Amino acid sequence: MALIGFCNEPFTLLAKPSISTINSNQIGRLVAEAFLESMKNTKKKTILNKIILTPELIIRESSNINI
Repeated sequence: MALIGFCNEPFTLLAKPSISTINSNQIGRLVAEAFLESMKNTKKKTILNKIILTPELIIRESSNINI
């Protein structure tokens, strides 16, 4: 069995075996920006945008892969 986490939290390195993870620090920033913009423009109609993120896969011991 393999295990993978999300957000590359510091504990993922400390766990034994170390936990593979997705590093995508873009999500929080983009959500915060969209929320703050919507609060500034409360009378405007909300426009949905498609955003393509580029997360990084960090492979560690929990994936049990020899790299």
